[in-house]
Amino acid sequence: SHRLRIGQTGIVGLVAATGTPRIALDVGADAAYFDNPELPDTRSEMALPLQLSGRILGILDVQSLRANDFQAEDLNVLTILADQVASAIYNAQTFETTRQYLEEAQSSSRSYLKESWRTLNPGTQLLGYSVANNGLISLDKPLHAPLISRASVDGEPVFENGQVASLAVPIRLGG
Repeated sequence: SHRLRIGQTGIVGLVAATGTPRIALDVGADAAYFDNPELPDTRSEMALPLQLSGRILGILDVQSLRANDFQAEDLNVLTILADQVASAIYNAQTFETTRQYLEEAQSSSRSYLKESWRTLNPGTQLLGYSVANNGLISLDKPLHAPLISRASVDGEPVFENGQVASLAVPIRLGG
């Protein structure tokens, strides 16, 4: 539950406010340094913004037990790392948001389809078709056959080749 106020507390707060990386080679001499009781042996610190398209998503804070421990090369390498971490955070957030929107859209679509089918055909129920004389004939009563029950329960086509070949194919709409 450790928190720092943006722009008001420590190097991390300053970087969060400005979006500019900061290195404190000797934290005792840095005016922005916050003496964190959880990290009492810190002697040098580097903080970099995790930002993407100008939006700060967080701060990468690196601390050392030695003074003057960070060089320009460290800043370059960690800037690349911070950019990659920011991109990963953004992608994870975008993926989660997209997944939620997709679930909502699918739920709305299912509800809409159910209501549309109910409205289109409120009093009759189509039971299926039978193939005869190279054409389809609408059934007027339900077929009670193990073949149809298996296809309905399994959700997979079922074929029987007895005296009369039979095929039952479940049709799904909106899940």
